[in-house]
Amino acid sequence: MRRVSQETRCCQFGCCEHLITTLIMSALSGITVSTDLASIFADAVQAKTTRFVKVSIQNESLVHDLSVDIANTLEEDLAELQKDDVLPNDSAAYVLAKLDPPSADWLLISYVPDNAKVRDKMLYASTRASLLKALGSSLFTDSIFATSKADLTAEAYASHLRHVAAPHPLSSREQELADLRAAENDTATYEGSRGRASHIGTGVGLNWSSEVEYAVSELGQGSSNALVVISIDPQTETLVLASSTETSVDALGSSLLQDEPCYALFAWSLSPERREIIFVYSSLGKALADVGRPLVYGGGSKGIMGVVSGAVLEGGGKVIGVIPHAMVVAGGEKDKLEDDTRVALDESGRESVETIIVDSMHERKVAMAKRADGFVGLPGGFGTFEEVFEVVTWTQLGLHDKPVVLLNVQSFWEPVRTLINSSIDAGFIRPENANLVVFVDGPADHSTHEAFDWGSAALEALDGWKRGHNQPLFNWAQKAGREEYGQT
Repeated sequence: MRRVSQETRCCQFGCCEHLITTLIMSALSGITVSTDLASIFADAVQAKTTRFVKVSIQNESLVHDLSVDIANTLEEDLAELQKDDVLPNDSAAYVLAKLDPPSADWLLISYVPDNAKVRDKMLYASTRASLLKALGSSLFTDSIFATSKADLTAEAYASHLRHVAAPHPLSSREQELADLRAAENDTATYEGSRGRASHIGTGVGLNWSSEVEYAVSELGQGSSNALVVISIDPQTETLVLASSTETSVDALGSSLLQDEPCYALFAWSLSPERREIIFVYSSLGKALADVGRPLVYGGGSKGIMGVVSGAVLEGGGKVIGVIPHAMVVAGGEKDKLEDDTRVALDESGRESVETIIVDSMHERKVAMAKRADGFVGLPGGFGTFEEVFEVVTWTQLGLHDKPVVLLNVQSFWEPVRTLINSSIDAGFIRPENANLVVFVDGPADHSTHEAFDWGSAALEALDGWKRGHNQPLFNWAQKAGREEYGQT
């Protein structure tokens, strides 16, 4: 395979605004929650007298089947589910179970007997996410997958609770973090009222100074774009305030510390009524710069793409931006209106970016794909979804042979993993093609995601990717004089 150069390039897809949290999961099966079911469940949540709500799939809709009132404890009431008129031995169903007080939460039981119809198994597997999303996933703090009514006895439920409470196996990286936290706890001393637990995340395990506490408090109460940068004093093992300033989205990358790691909290005043605090991480850009790998991206300095590209530039790395002409400020002037979403060329601090201007969005994707040897997907919106799926499809078809890595920060890409698995189960995607997308999950404990080195993990996933046993569907080099697409 011929390359653009001997350098290994990474193409990054990111969101140009704040993080978007979900895909529309009903696309998995096309089955949605009926109005009647939504109303009955809402009443059950308010009344707190219903133990079980049985949900069935009928006429391509999730409908209310029956309800059972609370009689005793949950363990005792599970006996109701052993009745054939409640749960037949050969019919799949969902059961929404109210947990015992003082908890106000619910348990989702997916009952799919081994002898249920194959179509029903597929439908109930692919519709579970839609049910949770429609009824309110925050209400359901636990779930059980049962293949027989023997899985729904009091004894089976007690065993389930013991399993949930038991320590889970840790990866080597997670074990290192656990050992570090244990060591910190062993060496900790009482600090009286000066000892403060970090509010940045429970996985950090460090105290923070009064200046940090005040700056973070002010950040949450303010009304303008503001940035708080926090570093770690290794001598005192304390989070200390590096800077607290008002800044613009465009200046985020240049506002971070250039010679040491840091945490950054940015308050983005999207509108007078809406203001969000987002955690900014730049480890991907730093990792690319550290190993001398150029970044190919969609251009501009806004949002996550701007942060990552800014980190590459600060590390002395090479950045290539590909931008459609329509998205560039006329003439490429540096000075533009603050609310202008178009890109100004040669912005301060970004003069070294190699900018390629094309005529259309499709040409932009082609230009990026040709110049990259791999793709990293960050949390994003419609444009990110479309670009990720297109480059995966190109690998499947044989247009190029390049890995696609998704950074599953806070499980953002989990709906996509579910979608892929459901498509495999339904026969639309070959099982061997599952490895065309590589998910980097990070630690199981989401509270440690802020400290996780996503950049190094992304590069490790890119370098470790192999096509495996799946073969390209077509040979695009057969036509005389035509090179394989994506190889330059």
